[in-house]
Amino acid sequence: MATKVCLVLTEETIEKNLALLDEYKGYYDIAELRVDLLFSNETFYIRSFPELAKVPVILTCRRIVDGGKFKDGEGARMTVLAKALAFLDADRTKNFAYVDFESDFNSSTLEEAARAFDIKIIRSLHNLKVPISQITKATEKIRRTDDEIVKLATVVPTLKDLTALFLQSPNSKSPYIISGLGKYGYLSRIFAQKIGSEIVYTFSKRYISKNKLQNECIDPISLHEIYGFNHTSENPKMYAVVGTDVQKSKSPEIHNKGFQKWNLPACYVPISVENFSLAFTFAKKLNIQGLSITSPFKAEAFSFANMTNKVPEQLHVINTLVNKNSSWVGYNTDVLGFKKALQEFLTNEELSTHAIAIIGAGGVAESVCVALHELLSLPSNTPNNKNKNEHKVCIFNRTKTKAEQLAKKYNFDFCPLFSPDVHTRLVEFSNLIINCTTVGSIADPKSDPIPFYHFSGHEKVFDVIYEPEKTKLLQRAKKAGCKIENGYKMLYYQAIEQFKLFTGKEYGVL
Repeated sequence: MATKVCLVLTEETIEKNLALLDEYKGYYDIAELRVDLLFSNETFYIRSFPELAKVPVILTCRRIVDGGKFKDGEGARMTVLAKALAFLDADRTKNFAYVDFESDFNSSTLEEAARAFDIKIIRSLHNLKVPISQITKATEKIRRTDDEIVKLATVVPTLKDLTALFLQSPNSKSPYIISGLGKYGYLSRIFAQKIGSEIVYTFSKRYISKNKLQNECIDPISLHEIYGFNHTSENPKMYAVVGTDVQKSKSPEIHNKGFQKWNLPACYVPISVENFSLAFTFAKKLNIQGLSITSPFKAEAFSFANMTNKVPEQLHVINTLVNKNSSWVGYNTDVLGFKKALQEFLTNEELSTHAIAIIGAGGVAESVCVALHELLSLPSNTPNNKNKNEHKVCIFNRTKTKAEQLAKKYNFDFCPLFSPDVHTRLVEFSNLIINCTTVGSIADPKSDPIPFYHFSGHEKVFDVIYEPEKTKLLQRAKKAGCKIENGYKMLYYQAIEQFKLFTGKEYGVL
């Protein structure tokens, strides 16, 4: 079964909805006209909409209790639906292709009219407060005839609920739609084929942004171009990036592009969670094949690996877990990613000539320390250089203990960020400043990890954050005349190494 992509038309006029169809042309199979979102005077023209749209259209007039906007009584709603289904044409393209009736809707006249002209009935149930606990049972209870398409729209507030939704999907010969709402709803849409849904509902980017539905909904362009919806099989292998807030991560775009290039039945998605164990349990139950781990779980994830491979002995931080026959192998590709990105940033400059400041002492900072230690240990091109690391690198962190523990591993210096002489010390190690914290990220773009520091213009500044493209730190550094770099290249290089671990294929070789 090929899942149909539906574009939900959410504009307030017929004209604007037709423009929406043109805007997303080529990215959907059918459309849903949400009559409850139209201005009241626009309802007089809905009967002609299918002919104007030139695409199969679902007729829906959703009540407030079901998450819609229709404010008038049931009698008025029945009248609107009756107008839309009046004077049905022998040419089916001039009629609505589907009509959505709620599970408690009763009108034998409208239902018989729809069936007489081969208009498919979608029988829907919306649970907006609590998840539907027994998917199969609910589907069987709602369905009135075998030809009806049962639609269950249910909130998915936790990963546990999402797991149940995936595992309980009805194994039915009759058509159905499972549509997740809430925090993890978007995953039910990306994996609609895996769930077995007849239809996946998508929305315009403007509507999603305006209503802050990024966690719940997806636009049809992203569904196709980022998540490769047309390229995935009904049972694609699943991969994910896990962090506290990864909805805007660029990793899905990078990995899915690789899957599409190799024509692999696989999909990589973002999963935002409060603690890593929830994501790991989800991954095991759903047989996810690989995880990318980002802040703040890189240290925690290390203990979940059954074994580690190519991770430096002193580094108890991983950013990759690969499922090998239910045994999870941990890797760290951040070290390689940072090394490549830093070498490009410095071009032909000798790293050993720099006094380096690392801001932060978390998981990313540990990987950066390993990379710097390895690079500084390489034979130097500088005459009479003894390659001693002492006092060439200093770790600055809010917590003195963490900075000291990390520094001792590599014979680096350390300094608390709030010590009286921090500005002087930072000037001492300011040839290359590397921010390894999340301060200044898209979640907190107005913040700066070292607001007290005044750039002279001679510094080189590398921020591991890539979203926004220029953090407040980088903006200040750029304004002072410093050479700057964000973390996108580091992300890219570590991601293509992950891709090889996930698939056994070189990302750039086709």
